[in-house]
This record gives sequence, C-alpha cells and structure tokens, in this order.
Amino acid sequence: MKNNIILVTSLCLSLALLSACENNGAETSDNLSSDIKSPSKPQASSTLPPQDVSQPLLGTWQVESIQGKAVIDRSPARFIFSDKQQVSGSASCNNFSTYYQLSDNHLTIQPAAVTRKMCPPVLMNQETRFLAGLAQIKRYQLKQNKLYLLDENDNSIFKASRINKK
Repeated sequence: MKNNIILVTSLCLSLALLSACENNGAETSDNLSSDIKSPSKPQASSTLPPQDVSQPLLGTWQVESIQGKAVIDRSPARFIFSDKQQVSGSASCNNFSTYYQLSDNHLTIQPAAVTRKMCPPVLMNQETRFLAGLAQIKRYQLKQNKLYLLDENDNSIFKASRINKK
C-alpha cells in the first residue's frame, strides 16, 4: 500500500513537472537560436549591378597570409565562393558563412555567421585576425594565380591560392 502511494505521488509530480515545461511563451530552443546571427542576404542596391555568374572568384581558395603574416602550416583557413553570392569556409578553427556582392573588382562581404568551437590558442589567434579581416575587405585583385583581398587603401588583407575552380 505504501509503495502504491509513493508510485502515485511520483506519477503526479512527474505530470506536474511535464505540464510546467509546456511552452507558454517561454524561451524555447527556437527562440534561443536567434542569438546566433545568421548572415543576412545582401539588399538590392542601386550602386551594385547584378553579379555576373561567370565571375572569377568562384571556387575554393586556400589562405596563405592574413594581413601580411603567413598562416600556420597546414592551416585550414579558406574561402569558398559560390555562384549564389555566398562565401563560406574555414576561419582557421571554426566555419563561417555569409553573402558577398561584386561590382567590377569591388567586393563587399556581409557579417558572417560563425560556429563556436575551441581550438589551440595559436589557431584561435589566427582566426581572430581572419574574422577581423573579413570586415576590412573592399576589393579584390587576381595576379599570378593568387587572390588578393584588399582594404580601402589597397593593403593586402588576405592572399590565397586557388584549390579548385567551381
């Protein structure tokens, strides 16, 4: 009899707890995911013409240097430019994804969504420079099979080699 009372009491408490967990406008994992910033699609702009799908940045580029400093040997830092105005890749440790716009040799990269895992400090430091560099990119230059992503004063932010063409 005592065991039955304990069992019934446990069931009632369990049901009460489950009903308390019901979503009554409280934050859910869907609401919390809004803390992770997704890249926003580029807005239509009268100063940037539609992008030519045959543009030369398409494909994967292995980063060789960031702001004039060579990347760590076998670093996974890379850019993958798609024909859907998306650029993604590895920032050294974490993956990133965002949108870009091209006009002539001018390049605009939107703020990126980035995964959040930890890596060795040396990779994390390189990644910090990588992500900071994304915001500085204003144009690009292709020279001797290298991609140079430049700031507004034509200083090299990134130097990369093509791995494959899309």
